[in-house]
Amino acid sequence: MDDAKVAGILVQEESDLAGHDEAHVLSALRQRFTDIGMLISEDTLQDHAHRIATLKPNDFSKK
Repeated sequence: MDDAKVAGILVQEESDLAGHDEAHVLSALRQRFTDIGMLISEDTLQDHAHRIATLKPNDFSKK
């Protein structure tokens, strides 16, 4: 697994989706990793989705 790619996607999704509904964040993460052909365990995706959904929204994620 390419840790730098994963980190980049997570940073982008945090910026875009902080504070959004957890199911929406999970769906977006699943799609992003599928798009680049990277397999991430469902448990890991759910952990990241939960974390991102509980972050305080910023100017980008409020849109």
